[in-house]
Amino acid sequence: KVSTIRGYESNGMCCSLLELGVDPKYVSETDLHGIHELDSSFKIGDKDVLNKLGLDDTILTLKLLANRPDLMSIYNVAREVASLFNRKLKSLKVKTNECVTEEFKVNSETKLCSQFSSRIIKGITVKESPNELKKKLIAMGVRPISNIVDIGNYIMLLTGQPLHMYDYDKLPKKELIAKDDNESNFIALDNKTYKLEKGDIVITSNNEVMCLGGVMGGLSSSDDKSTKNIVIESATFNGASVRRTSTRLNLISESSTRFAHGINNNQYIDVIELATTLIKKYCGASSISNIVTYDSNKHDDYIIHTSVNKINEILGTTYDIKVIKEVLNKDYFKVINIKKKNEFDVIVPNFRIDIEGENDIAEEVIRILGFKDVKNELPELKCVPGILTETQRKIREIKNYLRNSLYEVNTYVLVNKNKVNKFTYLNHDEPYKLINPMTDDHEYIRVSLTPSLLDITSYNLSHQNKDFGIFEISDINSNNKKEVYLGIVLTGNELRQNQLNKTSYSFYTLKGYLEGIVSMLGIERNRYSLKEWDLGNEEMHPGRSASIYLGKDLIGYLGELHPNCYKTYEIKNNKVYVLEVKLSSLINLPTGNIKFKPLSKFPSVTRDLALVVNDSTKASDVISIIKRNGGPLIRDIEVFDVYKDESMLGKKSIAITITLCNDNATLKDNETNEIIEKIKVALLKEGISLR
Repeated sequence: KVSTIRGYESNGMCCSLLELGVDPKYVSETDLHGIHELDSSFKIGDKDVLNKLGLDDTILTLKLLANRPDLMSIYNVAREVASLFNRKLKSLKVKTNECVTEEFKVNSETKLCSQFSSRIIKGITVKESPNELKKKLIAMGVRPISNIVDIGNYIMLLTGQPLHMYDYDKLPKKELIAKDDNESNFIALDNKTYKLEKGDIVITSNNEVMCLGGVMGGLSSSDDKSTKNIVIESATFNGASVRRTSTRLNLISESSTRFAHGINNNQYIDVIELATTLIKKYCGASSISNIVTYDSNKHDDYIIHTSVNKINEILGTTYDIKVIKEVLNKDYFKVINIKKKNEFDVIVPNFRIDIEGENDIAEEVIRILGFKDVKNELPELKCVPGILTETQRKIREIKNYLRNSLYEVNTYVLVNKNKVNKFTYLNHDEPYKLINPMTDDHEYIRVSLTPSLLDITSYNLSHQNKDFGIFEISDINSNNKKEVYLGIVLTGNELRQNQLNKTSYSFYTLKGYLEGIVSMLGIERNRYSLKEWDLGNEEMHPGRSASIYLGKDLIGYLGELHPNCYKTYEIKNNKVYVLEVKLSSLINLPTGNIKFKPLSKFPSVTRDLALVVNDSTKASDVISIIKRNGGPLIRDIEVFDVYKDESMLGKKSIAITITLCNDNATLKDNETNEIIEKIKVALLKEGISLR
């Protein structure tokens, strides 16, 4: 407008683009410090200046959710708009006919790159992009750099397919090969050096890294003003791998974001052809090669079988097949094989990588038609009684049994490198290692409960809590196994009446817990056995520990912790007792129903035997001999004393009580004596004499 400035009449004001609201990153040095000069296409009297500058565009801001990665492409947004408003969609497909054959190799030596395509274009000119291209990039928040870089960015924004342009003359060899086993330093386009690790996808030429796949190109093969020949790359990289790499290196880009969410791996030919057309238009080209491709993907149609009834059941609607077909066809799905029962198949368009099943098909129908057809009534809620599986029931019973006298704990399944290699007697599998752990203390998935329980023990002992027992039941996962383990740790005294009645925990306390659990599960005593410890002398005390066998299979261990471990776990001089067992082995063991047997109406008879045996003889071996020779009248055999003194060289005395009973009559002395004599004879044959 006309105004007076410093005494002079002014008919307007000269502005820089900065003053017109353009982001500083998009303007030149001139515009940063002065006014913007219009070129010759502007005529005196033009009023629609912002339109010609491309600064009056309408910007559509989309807040995309993770379930629609296809909409990270302008063309797919156009598809969506065309579907919603019944508009015709323009095709992006073009074809390059004048191709020459170039000897160039592409390949992938990693499953993380399932497709890799390239094309060589020679005789280009790198320069500033025209305004029509620059203003589109600026509207999308991308800073224009040069025509060749801008075309790559524009194609990515338009189609959702990231591209990379290599300077063909800078490649050490006529090849581009994807790998994931490189460990080296990589200088990226931002001129920073990054440490690569195994699992990072890299594009190599002659074993030299040219690009960090899906994240950023390398400086050594980058385009510049002198570039004349380029190689276009269009590839499909594993999204999870790209996300891990970009997060670890803090290199989050438009390209890595798209790969992380997922891309359409069926459009790479069309994308390269479209990029070629724009390069010819804006960069010139004297030679265009054929497209060379490595592709291990299957490109079959993805078909979902569903029915009208199922869709209406999900949505609470009453649509017929005609309406559903019309809506899905409009949304680029194809309905085929319609049957009499209104069942049909749906071919999912290849750009909709989010569609997986019937629920997704129903969602597409309702989001197009709207919720106006959904009935305003509550759906039928079927009441289904909850029930535990047999395994869950048994685990709950065992927990309730142990909670009567022990504290239950829940510890982290993730441990550090040192702890994952401790107490691995029951599981020798290689443990799972997290690819991207949050800390070094949570790097591996444990294969034993004992180290975690000992950490809890150490913490309590250091806080003056010296008398307690803890247990944990948890899944143990490794490369080849998934089992449920039980771990128990005892230290100090068992407080039966607080401080009034204290009993020191011992090996036999653990053995009692094991026998109680086995009895609860209905497992006969003869189906498992305890054997003298022979699995190593570093973590468990060899003279005060035992291994637990189910048949010939090792399923657990129990005993006193070796003093060598006291310093490792900061236990000092407190005796600690440990039990760990494969609970799933006991739970899954087939057992018969427990049969009730009435108590005998007739009195039982007991006899005591004091036996002299070798030091190496086990009480269990003596009991086995008595059971084999005593016959069916023996009800119980108990050891009540073990005695040894200096005069008994290499010998010891075991005192045993034998209980006999007849369910049908009162035992007479001569019957009892006959059985006892038979037992004595059998013992003498085994070298066991009466004291």
